[in-house]
Amino acid sequence: MTLRDRAARPRSTNCCGSRRPYDVRDFTPLGIFVLCGLWQLSFPNSVIRFYERFCGSRFSPSPFSIRLTGGVWVALALYLWLSFSK
Repeated sequence: MTLRDRAARPRSTNCCGSRRPYDVRDFTPLGIFVLCGLWQLSFPNSVIRFYERFCGSRFSPSPFSIRLTGGVWVALALYLWLSFSK
């Protein structure tokens, strides 16, 4: 295959520059990432209890900081999805 043939041939589909329609596999990691952030936004005391179960009660973050982290988490997930889906 010559260089001219390679240039004329359409690029193969891949995760970064594909023109294929969206699939469930595209949205599964995004959904898991957003659900984790929504959990932090909706139930901050549950997140604190979960954290304390694994890390001990040396440090307990405030519910406001957990909600702030959840909001940033969701915003980052949506920003990355929108920036890489073009």
